[in-house]
Amino acid sequence: MMAFLDDVKKGLTDVSETIVKKSTELVEIQKLKMKKTSLESDIKRDYALLGKLYFAKMEADGTQSETPEAAEYFERIVHARDAVEEVALKISKLNHEKSCRACGAKVPLDTIYCPKCGTRFEDEAEEDAGEAEDEVQMQEEVQPETEEAAADAGAAQDSEAEPQAEDIYPETAQETDGADAEVQEDGAKEDSQAEEKDKDSVQQ
Repeated sequence: MMAFLDDVKKGLTDVSETIVKKSTELVEIQKLKMKKTSLESDIKRDYALLGKLYFAKMEADGTQSETPEAAEYFERIVHARDAVEEVALKISKLNHEKSCRACGAKVPLDTIYCPKCGTRFEDEAEEDAGEAEDEVQMQEEVQPETEEAAADAGAAQDSEAEPQAEDIYPETAQETDGADAEVQEDGAKEDSQAEEKDKDSVQQ
């Protein structure tokens, strides 16, 4: 009986040791997985930071000296960034908010001073109004020149589109000239015959 109990006790001890060992291994594996995930996150973060630095360099220096692949990714990022700004502006309008141009904080439309950086929104409005006036003035200066150029182009097209009748119907023009010549000859003959009659009447 004692031998049986000793065997059971030994078996339980072995099982416990195995369970503890497995648990320890599982904990260690989990720790290593978490460390691996953390290192991969650091790599992704560093990749992103390096990409931002490279993007800023390309934006400052231009993409002429870059590879086609890098230039393509650059254009995709630029378009995506513009799209994000447009969507953010629509969201702000629907939420009756506006963004501070200095710090980017979202504030209600009736806010005068940015609570984050203190920028006065009326100054931004005046700046936007000034830019709008400059744009309208430029359009007004360009418009007369555009209309004048369009008028000149239209006149040139009209002159090209209306050729002379002689150019379209050269044979008709030649026939008309011949008929005029015949009429002149007939008129000369009649004048000469009239002069001869006058002479004969005088002689008689």
